[in-house]
Amino acid sequence: KLTDYGIPVVNGVPVTEYGVAPSNFYGFRADVDETTVDTITVRLRHEATDWLTLTSDTRWGLYQRFARFTPLIEFDPARLSAARFEASIHLASADTRNDERDELLLGSGFFNSAKTPTARYQATRFRALGGNRFLAEGTLSLNGISKPVALAFTWTPGATAVLSGNATVRRLDFAVGTGEWADLALLPNEVRVTT
Repeated sequence: KLTDYGIPVVNGVPVTEYGVAPSNFYGFRADVDETTVDTITVRLRHEATDWLTLTSDTRWGLYQRFARFTPLIEFDPARLSAARFEASIHLASADTRNDERDELLLGSGFFNSAKTPTARYQATRFRALGGNRFLAEGTLSLNGISKPVALAFTWTPGATAVLSGNATVRRLDFAVGTGEWADLALLPNEVRVTT
């Protein structure tokens, strides 16, 4: 039996033995690593004869995270007119776990982090969509370009409130992926961003 180092131990006994759910998170909000993972699997198959079939499975994945971002959230569902979101993303902290790809992302054809080291999202207009669903109408500033971007999200109040949402960003509107990467056959224009 292997020890699960993600579960605290009391007097040598995992807390799950005392009825604590193993799905509980034991840490601070800052300990959470926000990531994006995209994968694609391609299977090529050719039946050469009745008794010979050639197959090839190929899987490609992209793991990306921004290790440094600074959020400011002032939100009360009862006072939407006073709500405010601000987030700064330090682009040089992009990490796909591939040095060559990271260098490309930070360069002038994508995030241009030497010229504009920070992307910013600011929202001061909010709409209730029913239940705990809301829409933030904000502005994303990236690569020196500012455009409106709507963020649909759910808000779960509590001792530690939880905001979970997504937005669609058209990367070419912000000059992300220029030159040969502007070809939509290589890289889609719409990118889904999740919180």
